Amino acid sequence: MKLLCLILTLCALPASARFVLASKTAVAPVVLSESEPLWLRVALNDLVEDVRRITGRTLPVAVSTEACKPGCIILTSDPALIQRYAPGLAGKSEAAEIRLVDDVLVIAGSDPQGVMHGLYDFIEHDLGVDPMRFWSGIQPKPRAELAWDTLNRSLPQPSFRYRGWFLNDEDLLTEWKPGGGPRDIDYPFYQQVIAPEVMDRVFESMVRLKFNLAIPSSFTDLDNPAEERLIQQATRRGLAVSMHHVEPMGVSAFAFLNYWRARGKTVEYSYSSNPGAFHEVWRHYARKWARYPGVVWQVGLRGIADRPVWLADQTAPKTDAGRGALISSAIEAQLRIIREVDSRPHPPITTTLWMEGSYLFRDGHLNIPSEVTIVFTDNGPGWKWLDDFRETPRQADRTYGTYFHHAVWGYGPHLVQAVSPDLTYRQMSLAYQKNKGTYAIFNVSNIREFQTGLAATSAMLWKMDGFHAASWLRQWCADRGMPPEAAAVYRRFYDAYVIHETRGTPDLLDGIALHEGERIIGALLSRKNESLYTASKRESFDGAARSFNHLRSNGEEAPPALLKRLERQIANLDAVLADASRLPLADRELFDANLVGQARILRGICQWTAALARTSSALKSGSADQAKRHAREAMEAFSEIRAGQSLNTHGQWADWYRGDRKMNLNRALDQTRKLAEVL
Repeated sequence: MKLLCLILTLCALPASARFVLASKTAVAPVVLSESEPLWLRVALNDLVEDVRRITGRTLPVAVSTEACKPGCIILTSDPALIQRYAPGLAGKSEAAEIRLVDDVLVIAGSDPQGVMHGLYDFIEHDLGVDPMRFWSGIQPKPRAELAWDTLNRSLPQPSFRYRGWFLNDEDLLTEWKPGGGPRDIDYPFYQQVIAPEVMDRVFESMVRLKFNLAIPSSFTDLDNPAEERLIQQATRRGLAVSMHHVEPMGVSAFAFLNYWRARGKTVEYSYSSNPGAFHEVWRHYARKWARYPGVVWQVGLRGIADRPVWLADQTAPKTDAGRGALISSAIEAQLRIIREVDSRPHPPITTTLWMEGSYLFRDGHLNIPSEVTIVFTDNGPGWKWLDDFRETPRQADRTYGTYFHHAVWGYGPHLVQAVSPDLTYRQMSLAYQKNKGTYAIFNVSNIREFQTGLAATSAMLWKMDGFHAASWLRQWCADRGMPPEAAAVYRRFYDAYVIHETRGTPDLLDGIALHEGERIIGALLSRKNESLYTASKRESFDGAARSFNHLRSNGEEAPPALLKRLERQIANLDAVLADASRLPLADRELFDANLVGQARILRGICQWTAALARTSSALKSGSADQAKRHAREAMEAFSEIRAGQSLNTHGQWADWYRGDRKMNLNRALDQTRKLAEVL
């Protein structure tokens, strides 16, 4: 009898509260006030689409907070609602809280950016959607119901104020899909703008990963509607926009020349002899850039392509002091123009100490006003901050930032990732300690090759304290259906690169290994080498030579010494691929594209260069037959490269390598065929 009473009592108790977002019988309405920015509605559409993909149900959307009854979702940065639902957000920037309150799912932000970050955090962690779903191919699992008994999670204010991507050397992205429109640029690359559908996916991934700043291409010219569209697409997603360090005020040398050509004039690219022409062009483009919210200005003076200005301006001063004074005077003029066109009391302004900027500033030749954020750079392939980062005293009235490379053409990485989450974290920890988290921009090139590093970078920039690279990598693999051993294979892959004994940097990245092979084959064919290290181009890298002392000059190393290091790296890659083949993976698509395919491409490039080194040695020893055999081995190495690429070209990615104009593996293959014919 007592047992029956207990059962009846329990049955009479109300069921525990359970918030249902979507099920077969119910969907929760979503409320976003009309007072919130339009780009939050774009983010809300991602939530609606993700729920539809997972459950097949479509969430209704309302614009009045009064419509939010028990069982609804509300997205808000309204101070009154913040006070009610999330008072801990007051006074913070980009922070958010996700919580169930009185049967209402509240995603509250300290500001609209915080709302967006909270929304995407909910989509990632509670709905299970990979922020880089488009690039990874990882789709959320279908579920009959999305429901929770409790939700209570906070996103603190991020460690870094500006967290950005710079799409530099984006050759695969520009050629992968048609429809982006042409570009008028006197340069062997960048003849086409990235297609709108592709850029939408780029910016979507950025906001899903909680980045907030975009430099959307190299050499952007807002006088070209197709290129201005990139800025429009970025701001439509709520991203701040900025400029490549070679295009201060949004003006590259190419844009400068195009501006005057459109007006029927030929004006020499010489600030030292014709500053007024520059002021006119800067003012013209500054007015265009100022129309977009959140623009982060870039100031400075660079030459044509990514070179020091004096290589394009023959009347420029010949001394460091004179060159520094010239650039300083340009910055002063640019700041005056920014004050004219930008109504914000303190618009964000940066200058990037890339190449010549590094040593000119370090040696006291650049006068940069305190309102300008100084952006220090790493040493390209090597990922260590340059001397000026360590040696420059920090001023209390100035902010500082960093520019870090996940990708670098032409040394590499470009087609094959190399920067581990642990390495990135070590360098960004130094940046956080020295620069107090104002600004961090990352060269991401074509994105798809570097998605592991970009996801790790997102996590650490948001919360530097407590980030642990090994734990993060294990979780990243687990979230994508990989066994725990996969994280160890990734670490072995990052460790497979041979480290130079004295420079302490990865010595045979895909670009360096490829250009070493081109150097050898150029010598064998007794003609000018077409690689990055040609004598005709070396002067162009004067700034790099004085800043990046870890780079090897053309012809420094004999093939036998190079061959030993290539053989070590090939052996390391063999071990990685053997471990990878043993992993018990139900779905290998991401792992094969993101690691196995890249490892095989790198192994193939190293095998090609090693075969060429053997060819050279055989010819020097007078063994023509051995030289022919090794030349055939060089041809055969391309089978390994193509096999690696084939793992990255399934489905929609079939034409992914169509735009390979920078590394230009087809050119290397043609050179090898010519060598085989000669031998």
